Amino acid sequence: MNYSQRTLDEYSDDSQVNLEDIVTGLGGDFVNAFPVPPTKLIRLTHKSRPGYTPTKIAIDLNLAGGASNYLDFTLQFYLFPGGVSTGLGLEVGSQMRGNQFLNKDGTQIHVPFPQYRNESIDIGSLETLALVIKNNGAANNLDSAFVTVYYNNKEFYALCKKRCGCVTPGSAPM
Repeated sequence: MNYSQRTLDEYSDDSQVNLEDIVTGLGGDFVNAFPVPPTKLIRLTHKSRPGYTPTKIAIDLNLAGGASNYLDFTLQFYLFPGGVSTGLGLEVGSQMRGNQFLNKDGTQIHVPFPQYRNESIDIGSLETLALVIKNNGAANNLDSAFVTVYYNNKEFYALCKKRCGCVTPGSAPM
C-alpha cells in the first residue's frame, strides 16, 4: 500500500496538481531558478502524491518587460517512473507552444491533457509529472511560470475507495 487512508483523504477534495517545484542540478542548458533567459530551459514538477488522472492543463507565463510573444516558448510534458529524476523521462503528448495556453492579451486557454493510446493517462503514485519549458526567444526572459494540471477529484476518491476497499464513515464496504 503506497498511501494510508489519511493521506488519500487529505487529497480527496483537491482538483489540481501544481507543477511548481523547480528541478535543480540538471546541468547543460537547464537553469536552477527563474528567470529563464533565451536558449535556456527549466523543469517544473510536483511533490510526491497519490496517483491521479489529469483532465486539462492551465499555464501562466510571465515574460520580462510585459512581452506577450508566447510563441517563443516550447513546452513538453514528461513522466518519470518512481525514483528516477535524471534524463528526460517519457514524453507525454506533443511538444506545445506557449500560445496554445495563452492569448496575446494574457488570458488563459485550458488545454485537454494529452491521451495515450486514445485513453486518459493515469499518473501513478510512484510517478512524477514534469514540464520542461524552453525559451526559444532572442530577447525576453521568462520571469515566472505557473502550471496547473486539473483532475476530477470525485472520480479520484471513488477510484481510491474501489481499489483499496476503503470506506467512508457511515457507508458500507464496497
